[in-house]
Amino acid sequence: MTAPADEVYGLLFDIRRSARYHLRRRSFFDRLHKATAAINVISASTSFVGIISSLPLLSTVSAATVTIISTLDLVIGSSQMAREHSDLAKSFIDLERAIIKKPNDKITEEDLSELRDRRLEIESKEPNTHRVLDAIVYNELCRSLGHKDDNQMFKVRFIQSVFAQWIDIFPSKMIHPKGEGEEK
Repeated sequence: MTAPADEVYGLLFDIRRSARYHLRRRSFFDRLHKATAAINVISASTSFVGIISSLPLLSTVSAATVTIISTLDLVIGSSQMAREHSDLAKSFIDLERAIIKKPNDKITEEDLSELRDRRLEIESKEPNTHRVLDAIVYNELCRSLGHKDDNQMFKVRFIQSVFAQWIDIFPSKMIHPKGEGEEK
C-alpha cells in the first residue's frame, strides 16, 4: 500500500530540518575553532614580542591568553564537535537522497517505516538539541519551501537568536507554530 503523501512530506521536512541544523552547528564549531586558533597565533606572537622587548607583563598576559583559549577549545572540543555534526548532517542528507530517489507515489507503508527507523537510528547518535536554534532552522526551512504563513513559524526573539548556538534562552517562551499552546 502506498504511504500517504503528507506523511512522506512530513518525514522529508524533518530530515531536511535536521540536516540544516547539523550543518549550522558544524559551521559554528568550525568558526569557533578558527577563531581560537587566530587568537592563539596573535597572542603567541605578542608574547614573543613581549619577551624580546623586555615587557614581562605583555608576555605574561599573552601567554596566559594562549593557555586559557587553548584550554577552552580543548574542553569544548570544537573541531571534534564540527566533525560530529558534519557526520550527522551527511547521514541525514543520505537519508533524504534515499527518499527523493523514489517517486512519492511509489513509497509504500513498509518503505516509510524503514525510513523512519533509519531516521531514529541517526537521531539516537545526536547530542542534545538546542531548541531555539532548531526553531530558527524550522522557520528558515519553511521560508525556503515557500511557506509564507507566519502562523507556521516559531516566534523567536532577537536575544534568543543571538545566543542560539551557545544556550537556549527561554525556549519555553517560544510560541508553537499555528499557535498551538504557548508553553509557560
